[in-house]
Amino acid sequence: MYLASGMEHCGVDGGAADTAGYFEVPVAAVDTGRVDACFRDPLGKAHQVVWLEAAQDVVFEDCPVIRSFPVRYGRRVAPGWWWSSTTGRLVAYGSGVMRTQLMLLDRDPAVVALACRPVELVWCENGKVVGHAPQLMARLQDGGGLLLDCAARSGPSARLAKRARVVAAAAKAAGWSYRLAGPPRDHVLTDHVTIGLRAEFLDPGIDLLRRHQPRIG
Repeated sequence: MYLASGMEHCGVDGGAADTAGYFEVPVAAVDTGRVDACFRDPLGKAHQVVWLEAAQDVVFEDCPVIRSFPVRYGRRVAPGWWWSSTTGRLVAYGSGVMRTQLMLLDRDPAVVALACRPVELVWCENGKVVGHAPQLMARLQDGGGLLLDCAARSGPSARLAKRARVVAAAAKAAGWSYRLAGPPRDHVLTDHVTIGLRAEFLDPGIDLLRRHQPRIG
C-alpha cells in the first residue's frame, strides 16, 4: 500500500473503506484562504498563520504535537510511540488504527518524514471557530505533504466526516493530499507485519520504544 499507487475509495457517508482501509472524502466548498494553521515551532513557541502560506514554508515534521491524545481506561490500545526508521525517532500514536497507519507510512518509499499532530487547522463555520488537528502528517519525496486521520472500520463519526471535508479542501489547495483511514484488510498487513517483527531484532530503537510504552491498569 504505497502513496504512489492509485487507489479507489468508497464513500465516507455510510460507505465502507476499501481494502487498503481508506474512505473517500468529498472536498468541501470553502474559502481555503481563510483557513489558518496553528502550530508550535521546535522551541515551543505558538504560531497562527494562514494555512496556504504555512504549508509551503513550515517544516511541520520538526514541530511538536499540538494536541496530545487522552488516555481512556478500558481501551485495548493506549496512546504510545512508534519507533520510525524513516525519521529515526519516536512518533506518537493515539489508537490501534493510527499505529497501523503509522507503521505502513514508515515503510512507504514515498515518505521521507513523519510527525504526529504537528498542526491544527482553524476556520470559521456559521460564526463559530472550528479547529481540527489531523492525526498524522507525512512529508513526501516531492516536497509535498500528506495529512491523515483515522476512523473505525464502521466509518468516521459525523463530526469527523464534516471536518474531514474542509481539511481535504485545504490540503488540495496547498498541493497536499488528505486521507481518512480505517483498519486495512488483514492481507494488506501481512508483509508489513513480517517486516515489523524482523525490525524488532534489527532496530536499536525498539528497546527505547518498549521503555516508553504506557500501560493501562
